[in-house]
Amino acid sequence: MPFPTRDAPGAEIRTAPWQPISWIALPPAGWSKILTSFEHELEKVMAEVHTLSDAAIQQLSREVPRSLFRDAVLFGIEQAVNVSLFGKPAVWIPRAVSDDPGGRETVYELPMNEPTLMGFYVVDNQIIKDTFTRTAERSYSRELATQLGEVLFAGSGEIEEIDRRIGYGKIEFRGESTSAAQSFASTAHPSPPTPVWVLWSCIKVN
Repeated sequence: MPFPTRDAPGAEIRTAPWQPISWIALPPAGWSKILTSFEHELEKVMAEVHTLSDAAIQQLSREVPRSLFRDAVLFGIEQAVNVSLFGKPAVWIPRAVSDDPGGRETVYELPMNEPTLMGFYVVDNQIIKDTFTRTAERSYSRELATQLGEVLFAGSGEIEEIDRRIGYGKIEFRGESTSAAQSFASTAHPSPPTPVWVLWSCIKVN
């Protein structure tokens, strides 16, 4: 669709075919890379923005924030707990079990063969995402990865129901930590803790 543009602030407005500005089309992870060198990238962004009309800027003010959060999910910060990850103190923040968009199912009801973000750890000023994939009725795979997708651990295991009445269970995942995890961890042979929960994977106890 055509958008009005200016050659310079205050110049006559002209109509030109709309071409998405490069930084608008970035996936959310791409913004994390931009923010690591924000001052340098900000100059590029501002140079492009200054060529746009007020009408185009107004539209971008709606489109860019919604694009940035298009993959956002719900988190239950009230159920956050202190844990240990790879031998370091961490905070675990679970993804909320909810029927609302952005929520997840309980671990017992995860869809088959669909990676599901279960929550994330905050450790050493980094975010580590914890993703489960249900591969069979009682079998799951697990991946721990940084915010930018660098894998720290990948493994698989079977669910164990300790007490079904209170949704008390665990999965002991067997797998390999990557070299990235070894450089990240405070132990010589890093491995993530066995996930143990109550209330059907809503509250982590280990």
